[in-house]
Amino acid sequence: MKIKNIKVENSRLLQNSSLVILKIRVDGKSQVITTVLTTEQMIVLEKEPVLMTRSEDILSLVTSNNKNFN
Repeated sequence: MKIKNIKVENSRLLQNSSLVILKIRVDGKSQVITTVLTTEQMIVLEKEPVLMTRSEDILSLVTSNNKNFN
């Protein structure tokens, strides 16, 4: 998928194994964030797959050590 294909959406999340590409608006500006998930983060996503539909929660997951996301 080309990055230009996702620019029309406010947020988008792509995951391939432990690699996550997140396009999200932060403070009114579009940002593309890439990260490799830790084992703990992967377990959180496996236990709560609905998180994959909530970009803001994924951003919180990859930027903090908090394991409780609801």
